[in-house]
Amino acid sequence: FKAEAKEFIEPKNDIEKDFCYAYSEILGIDKVSANESFFNLGGTSLTAAKVVVFALNKGYQITYQDIFQYPSPIELGEFILSLTTL
Repeated sequence: FKAEAKEFIEPKNDIEKDFCYAYSEILGIDKVSANESFFNLGGTSLTAAKVVVFALNKGYQITYQDIFQYPSPIELGEFILSLTTL
């Protein structure tokens, strides 16, 4: 299974970099674009749990459902930033 080629977007902050790295490690992909959905890359409900564990270990307070609602590093980054800027 090969994901459809999209324009590669570099992560713009540390949160996006962390999730690009996590997706890369968990899914065995060399380079992950910041706008790519975890599930379009081949992620599953089981591997999504690994993303949550990674995030919690980094101090990001996200839940399993958040990976489904915000599947790209950009979306997760924006969501996490929205939690910290009240």
